[in-house]
Amino acid sequence: NVPMEILQSIARQLQARAAARAAARAASIRTLEEWSEPSDADLFRTFMGACNVPDRVQENVLLDIVRRGTATEFGKAHGFESIHSVAEFRRRLPVSDWEPFEPFAQRMENGEENLLFPGRPAHFVATSGTTGRLKRLPESAAGVLAKSIASRLRIAALVRRVPDILESGYFIPLANTARTSQTPAGIPIGFASGHSLAGAPPEVLRRLAHPPEILEIADPETLGYLTMRFALLQPRVLVLIGNNPARMTALFELADRRCDT
Repeated sequence: NVPMEILQSIARQLQARAAARAAARAASIRTLEEWSEPSDADLFRTFMGACNVPDRVQENVLLDIVRRGTATEFGKAHGFESIHSVAEFRRRLPVSDWEPFEPFAQRMENGEENLLFPGRPAHFVATSGTTGRLKRLPESAAGVLAKSIASRLRIAALVRRVPDILESGYFIPLANTARTSQTPAGIPIGFASGHSLAGAPPEVLRRLAHPPEILEIADPETLGYLTMRFALLQPRVLVLIGNNPARMTALFELADRRCDT
């Protein structure tokens, strides 16, 4: 019999080699499209490899964004064609707030193209950010692709942690509606969480603990109440998904207030 210590050592070596291969693959990716090609399992492995070489991966992502914007009005004004490193990017574009970008976004709302990124926005994302003032952020086609890749990663991670979620379980997404209005040029305006949920594959949407139509409800308390009421009808709600702790806290507080109803 092979001693357990030897088996454990072999297992560690195999894991280290697999991690090194995944990290090398992640570091070699230069474009967003390359991230979208693998299967979900391969994508997840590559992402975990990227976590071991974050500086290299982030530099590749940044330079891909810069290359895409070279011919835009913003890119020409800031010399994107001469940016080939993080240091040069920082020199040409110091940290800024939303104010310098807002005029571009307003022009894009009216249908102008090739300003901050190639083409026109796929949609605008409504957000108050950390300032509390509502802003509408233009989303590029590349941004839509990036979010779809991130959504695939979240789903892959969820299935690894809760293997039967897509077979017999349900989940509650803390999301908002994907569309609230439109710009003068007819470009949709909505919330990022709504767009992410709307773009989820059918096998995921079937596991929602509530009808997606309730996300159209504007009143937060009514939406929260119906979210929980519908969830109580499902036999196995396994996961609450969201990226806003305040939203989760508000839902729990609402549950305390309305527990008798």
